[in-house]
Amino acid sequence: MKNVRTTATVLSVVALGLGTLVGTGAAQAAPGAEVETLARPVLKVPFPCQQDWRGSTRANHAGSPNRAMDMNKAGTSGDGDAGLPVKASAAGTVAKASTGGGGLGNTVIINHSGGYSTLYAHLGRISVSRGATVSATTTIGTVGKSGLSSSTPTHLHYEQHDAPNAGHAVSIRFGTSTNALYYGERVYTRTSC
Repeated sequence: MKNVRTTATVLSVVALGLGTLVGTGAAQAAPGAEVETLARPVLKVPFPCQQDWRGSTRANHAGSPNRAMDMNKAGTSGDGDAGLPVKASAAGTVAKASTGGGGLGNTVIINHSGGYSTLYAHLGRISVSRGATVSATTTIGTVGKSGLSSSTPTHLHYEQHDAPNAGHAVSIRFGTSTNALYYGERVYTRTSC
């Protein structure tokens, strides 16, 4: 245990010297304090079970981080998935549920365990309120195109962050091993319901 504490202290000192400890998921700590590594929560595809959704990622995602994903129900085109339910990716607390405003339109942000958060944007309707506790089966809204031009088809703009309140965007991972394709298109299905 002493070696673990010594290693944690050294890492803390290095982290403080650099200003941040990048990519480890470790919390910053004062010298001499133990560092706790927070586990990434298991985040599910944000739609009802056994539905196939097409996720598209691109490096030039306008006005948002290049780790974002736009999602449409597989087999639909145009506004064919408008009004379909959007689910929370995991249990958590709603940090933001706001209508209109800016290019993201109707937006929900949920804080999850381990300091992670998820962002859901362009919702047609929001079904939760700020401060609400949600489960992984809670419908938080519907697919829409709020904040977009009328010529842009409906879709869910989705992000995962390794900080509360949609801090730093990270590569999307569903479950424990399904990593998003960067950059391109792939079909994702919520399983283990």
